[in-house]
Amino acid sequence: MSKFNLVNRNWKVMLIAMTLLAIGLALFSHFGYFTTAEAINIFLVGALVLVTAVYARETVNMSRSSERSSIAMEQQAKATLEQAEASKEMLTEMRQQRKRDFAFALNRAFYQNREFSKVRAAINKQGSLLEEEGGSFKREDIDDYLNFFEELGEHETKGDMDIEWVEENFGYYLLKAYQNSYVREYIKRVQEEEQNEEYFAGFLDLARKIKDIQTQERELPTE
Repeated sequence: MSKFNLVNRNWKVMLIAMTLLAIGLALFSHFGYFTTAEAINIFLVGALVLVTAVYARETVNMSRSSERSSIAMEQQAKATLEQAEASKEMLTEMRQQRKRDFAFALNRAFYQNREFSKVRAAINKQGSLLEEEGGSFKREDIDDYLNFFEELGEHETKGDMDIEWVEENFGYYLLKAYQNSYVREYIKRVQEEEQNEEYFAGFLDLARKIKDIQTQERELPTE
């Protein structure tokens, strides 16, 4: 195979890889795994790594004939590895920043929601919650409150956040709702009405995890 054909093939492979990368990032961005800005940044980093790799490969193929070329090849390979490591660190930082932004949004959504604040206060007092039973809330209000924890549990399961972080930020109010007899009876009633035990199952599972963590912490020996 001529050097021209080899070089041409390398660049074709790089263009195909960049196209697949762009398509993959577009899909991830569409489904909410990355913002558009994050996807663009990842694509640029990936493109830089691919161009560097192709250039390094061409340098290798064209430089086998002399010792000087061998030194250049090693230097280029080292530079490629360093670039790949820098890209990895950049992607890690982007993911961590995304987690921090998401955590901030969750805290704000929970603690700055006035209706949630009212529901929390009513749960702490112990008693009826529904208007039709002497309480102050509609079913939608209670459902929204429990569904917040339901979605929180889904994110924890997917690895968007650690269970320890959930316990630290929401554990108190989550267990307050879980241990409230009226809330437990309300969940049981909804499951029976809908004939589906999956209703609020995520809330219940997350609450059990938090309860286990707090139980383990209390059982730790003190020095």
